[in-house]
Amino acid sequence: MATNCNKCWMMKMTPNSKCACNVKKFDEAKLSKKTRVEKKQKPIAQKSEKRKALDKQRWWFDIFFKKVLKTKVNDNWDWVCEYCQKSFNIQQVLNQATCFAHILSKWNVSYVHLAMFINNIAYVCWEECHKSMDQEICELKIKPELQKRIEKLEKIDVWNLIKYIT
Repeated sequence: MATNCNKCWMMKMTPNSKCACNVKKFDEAKLSKKTRVEKKQKPIAQKSEKRKALDKQRWWFDIFFKKVLKTKVNDNWDWVCEYCQKSFNIQQVLNQATCFAHILSKWNVSYVHLAMFINNIAYVCWEECHKSMDQEICELKIKPELQKRIEKLEKIDVWNLIKYIT
């Protein structure tokens, strides 16, 4: 028993069969590149002020570390670890950022102002020296004494931290 669709009046074989009004429309614009309609590009997302400040701070640290590196290494990029006293070549280190160990952490709110002090940075050979130096500073509980000395621009001997115990 054939019926007609109520929308398009197309004849259907059964009441449940599909008709032309339910068929997906054919879009010729998608057929070839010449006839395709170009979509408008989305605008580039703008950076937030917080993100801009973080990027600027990161660049300052990069410039700062490069200047420090030029003053410390020789022409062959060799230097001596301030923690274990072992000589090494900076170009052979995979993650060179681990070689710049902040004596008082730049992430601690109390010591953020010391992040760019040259005497707050120890030049270590590898991540193990970096971690063990941080651990020793925490175990000896000498952070207030180190903060006073760093603010006075004194050189900190990280290979002999015991002498800073008061």
